[in-house]
Amino acid sequence: MGGPGPVLLLLLAAAALGTGSAPPALSFLEHPSNVTSSLGRRVRLRCRVRGSGEPPELGWRRDGRALEVADSDQAQVPLGDDTWLGTSQLSIAAVQPSDAGRYQCWARAGAAHLLSAEGHLELAGLPFFVEEPQDLEVGVDTPFNLSCSARGPPEPVRLLWLQDGTPLNSLREPLARAPSLLLLPGLNRSSSFSCEATTPAASPPSRTATITVVPQRPETWPW
Repeated sequence: MGGPGPVLLLLLAAAALGTGSAPPALSFLEHPSNVTSSLGRRVRLRCRVRGSGEPPELGWRRDGRALEVADSDQAQVPLGDDTWLGTSQLSIAAVQPSDAGRYQCWARAGAAHLLSAEGHLELAGLPFFVEEPQDLEVGVDTPFNLSCSARGPPEPVRLLWLQDGTPLNSLREPLARAPSLLLLPGLNRSSSFSCEATTPAASPPSRTATITVVPQRPETWPW
């Protein structure tokens, strides 16, 4: 049998070209940008997507988890020929340490689902505490420990421990590295402890932990 005729070859070539040039159902035109802010300031992150078919639905994720409750504005604008432009803007009224992280915008239209590139939100100027010393009640001369940890930016973060306002270590000692565990052999009176997170830019203090020394129960003998 002979091969396909020239008309059939042209039809097959046209079909192949048409398939290869079909626009994607969803594509991002703008990804979330990297933002460096300071505590308490307002921050906005934005993404834009182009889609065909149904109007695109957009949402946000932080550190891989969906932001179920978020202050975001969305707009879908028809571009003609069953094509849409979707825009979403995420607003954070006053940035807190918990807001720092990796942000992504997601878009969905029908069966198509797409994630944007990551935009990083970082806090500048002030480190923040991941773990702070907590109040305890201990017996007289009973060993105990306290924990403290902080992160930047900026890095590196060094920790200074204080007892009743008096430093217990220098910033050059291994104890100053975060996370830090302060081991104490015991106290004969109540005291307060805190740690300061020190960076080249600032030194915010942690919460103060009150260690209350209580009388120990007398030992009971078996006889």
